[in-house]
Amino acid sequence: MELDRAEKRWKSLTNVRPAYMDEYERLEGELERLYQVYLEKFRNVEYLEHQLDIYNQAEQEKLEEAQKALKIMQKKIKDEEMRMLRGEQEIDESMLDAQLQREDMIGSRGQNRTSSGFNKTGGSMKQQPQQQKNVGKVQGSLTG
Repeated sequence: MELDRAEKRWKSLTNVRPAYMDEYERLEGELERLYQVYLEKFRNVEYLEHQLDIYNQAEQEKLEEAQKALKIMQKKIKDEEMRMLRGEQEIDESMLDAQLQREDMIGSRGQNRTSSGFNKTGGSMKQQPQQQKNVGKVQGSLTG
């Protein structure tokens, strides 16, 4: 008899939904949706950080290669200058003249001139005389 009463009570309790159950299921669905959004954003951030690491590594390698090439070139220039100073290598004057001409051409292209004889600011293209700097030694005694 008591067993029958307990079974009836259990069946009635399983058939009755608590008042908060609708809100609970709604919030559970929203939580599931927000978790999916979170996962997607987390994966995107991880992917982008990985890509950034790869890019930074490649840039670092390029920088190291450029520095290595610069050091090699500096060493070659230093060695060549040392050979010239010791007289081990003849100075190729024609090469120096060609280099100076190239530098002059590059320098003249950089000036602000037009074909009318005036520069673009309206002034004459005549060169202004350079001021001379007097450099000398001062000799003397500090004691009188």
